[in-house]
Amino acid sequence: MSIQVVKVFSIVEGDIIVEDGSSSGKICRPGDMIGALTNFRSSADPAPWQFTLDIRLSDGKKSQTVRMPIEQFASKEQAARSRDEPISFDAFETGAQTPSLRRFWLFRDAFYAAARVPRASEIDEVILRIKALHFERDAELRRLREQVANLEAVDRATSTGKVRQPLPDDVKLLVWTRDGGRCVKCGAAKDLHFDHIIPLARGGGDHAENIQLLCRACNLGKGARLT
Repeated sequence: MSIQVVKVFSIVEGDIIVEDGSSSGKICRPGDMIGALTNFRSSADPAPWQFTLDIRLSDGKKSQTVRMPIEQFASKEQAARSRDEPISFDAFETGAQTPSLRRFWLFRDAFYAAARVPRASEIDEVILRIKALHFERDAELRRLREQVANLEAVDRATSTGKVRQPLPDDVKLLVWTRDGGRCVKCGAAKDLHFDHIIPLARGGGDHAENIQLLCRACNLGKGARLT
């Protein structure tokens, strides 16, 4: 049975920001992780960051925000290791390990929580799911940058009156011969496109060195990303 993992907090310039994903509350309440964070002892070798957390207090009529520092519970070595591999909170304890803390994890710029305390056989799955969440976010940001870059290129072309010119026939012939009339990614010989390796929106040109043959599926999968 698979085990769910969610991002609970992001670390932004030393502050802990609560994620607003609708599923987070079903798996882990932010208060659960706050309790784990505030119960650690300070590390003798503090990490090179200091977390702060804004807590909003309200009695129904008035409210105020209290900024609370979080103890530097990880060593510099642990903080550096968390850049490469997710670390569970029980690794930060200097005494006996606390299995319940294995539910909470630190990886790069965020805190994650598993739906329950993972069994030993599920640790690898939790680590993979945490990494997947991180890299999915990176991929989303890359796609967003590409969409904006393409929209900006369209806007520039529209405002300057520049129209994209078709590839010269000699370039098409050279690329077709060089690539053997097949997709350079999967080898397909049907529904082929002449693709710019460096997109025009990023300064690529129409010379043969910047053109490759891709089938429709590989071209759509690539989008505007560099290969």
